[in-house]
Amino acid sequence: MLPLVLLFSPLLALSVLAAPYPAADPKPTLDDILRRHLEAVGGAENLAAHRTLKKTGTYAYHGHEHPLDSYHATQRRCREEIEGLRQWGASIWERHTLLRGTDGTVAWAVDESRDEEMRRISPANAASIIDEADVRGALHDPEKKGHRVRLAEPGDADGTPAWVLEVTLASGAVQSWFLDQETFLVVRKEVVSEKTEGENRFAAYERPRSWYYDDYRPVAGVMMPFWVYVEEPLFNREYIFETIEANITLDDDLFAPPPGSYQGKP
Repeated sequence: MLPLVLLFSPLLALSVLAAPYPAADPKPTLDDILRRHLEAVGGAENLAAHRTLKKTGTYAYHGHEHPLDSYHATQRRCREEIEGLRQWGASIWERHTLLRGTDGTVAWAVDESRDEEMRRISPANAASIIDEADVRGALHDPEKKGHRVRLAEPGDADGTPAWVLEVTLASGAVQSWFLDQETFLVVRKEVVSEKTEGENRFAAYERPRSWYYDDYRPVAGVMMPFWVYVEEPLFNREYIFETIEANITLDDDLFAPPPGSYQGKP
């Protein structure tokens, strides 16, 4: 009698040939990525519950570190208070606090360290300030906010494989958002294009070009970056937050343009 292995070897060969190879993981769709991102940051319910934020930490600029308090609220409102900051300068301005923010309609700032021309806020810079003031981010209900999101080819964010989203904001600005393929958190964001006509000669140096995000921690159920680095054409800036508090009571007047502020509309 022939060994069993020989008797059944043709059948075994056929079964091996017929066995399908395991399918490769399909590329996720835009809806998949947006859903995974929303889950990664804490879910739609927790994110929608964020109405206000207070961030306290350090603002690093031009080789100096400055104490920072920043406030954020729905309707794209924010306010930054930075001690001793002299814009476009290499020294600390003692006993001076730079104020800047938006009430959701105009961007404003109080900064006597600039001359009259440099104090003007260009339309593109005003639009960028208001866009960035969204307390829940552009990827939360983008269609309701008038944004358009398109899935681009996968990319790389400083060595981290990333899903890349092209986000066209309601203001008309176009950005590339890089989401870590493992965590689905935003690790980088870049300006692709912005409106530039009719601006003063300093406008190109005022708008951020790239943002980097790291040190995510939960705040009231939502993952938030405690480190943000902004690359600009002239100088870079860094936000290092020590505390972030959610849903504290903030007066509406906090975001109104103060007397003597210079202002700009998109």
